[in-house]
Amino acid sequence: MSALREANRRLFDGPYGSVYSFYIERPCLARVGAAAIWGGDVRPTYELLRAVGELPDGSVVVDAPCGGGIGFRSLSPGQRVRYLAVDISPAQVERADASTAFRIPARRCAKLLAACVRAAA
Repeated sequence: MSALREANRRLFDGPYGSVYSFYIERPCLARVGAAAIWGGDVRPTYELLRAVGELPDGSVVVDAPCGGGIGFRSLSPGQRVRYLAVDISPAQVERADASTAFRIPARRCAKLLAACVRAAA
């Protein structure tokens, strides 16, 4: 594994990953943080995520990096899509899994991926 990839994994597996997940789950807070830290605008990210909830049944979503699982929250109740969530950080996949407790199909997917990521680590 490259040094940069390992550094990113350690960063998001640690306290920074928890802080990141906390603010990215809150669009208003994420907008302020992204503007202050990176000079960026995260509104397009949330607009794209809203589109996930409008996909027809049977669609496939690839969410990489899945981070703490903000993409799962975009799913509509009862929506039947195949959702592949991937992240270099096993802790982020676990956070994504925890955020999907009310969405059983996505939760199964996240648990499977968490096991795969741990196995590859």
